[in-house]
Amino acid sequence: NSGIINVAGSGLTMDLGSSGAFANQGAINVGDGRTFYAIGGAFTNGVGGVLAPVNGTLYFNDNSRLYLAEDVTIPAGSTLRMGNWYGGGGQIFGPGRIRNEGFLELWACTVNADVANAGDLRAYWTSNAFNGAFSNAAGARMDLWYTDTTFANGFVNDGTFVFGCYNGSTSYFRVPNGT
Repeated sequence: NSGIINVAGSGLTMDLGSSGAFANQGAINVGDGRTFYAIGGAFTNGVGGVLAPVNGTLYFNDNSRLYLAEDVTIPAGSTLRMGNWYGGGGQIFGPGRIRNEGFLELWACTVNADVANAGDLRAYWTSNAFNGAFSNAAGARMDLWYTDTTFANGFVNDGTFVFGCYNGSTSYFRVPNGT
């Protein structure tokens, strides 16, 4: 896509299967209450690509791979969701970073990009890994629910971390390198 995709009247589902690919160097605008839903495959947001959920949701599911050539901001009132509760996680790759001012939800994901959380971030289920730089700004919140979460290169926390579990299970928090 080098043009404009507006998700306005209803949601949009893109099924990439396990080996399909989609490259965006244009704009994908997701309107109020709408969802852009990518299933599987590799989605590349290239140089000049704009992912713009305006009170909408970007949802990458079933082992999707999201490649970011440039920084992506999730604005307040918007959501980036990766993976799902039944184990179909995903991967996010830089060099672009994620700046979350809205809601970032990860289910069994590996994030190989820097993350600057200034909104709400929730990591669920089995294991999640942040392999780039991670910061949680003042006023931001990060919830770890029933997960084994690793921050491979440390993190900066000026906000709130919440650890939760279901039915007596345990959440794990690991920082093998950094501070």
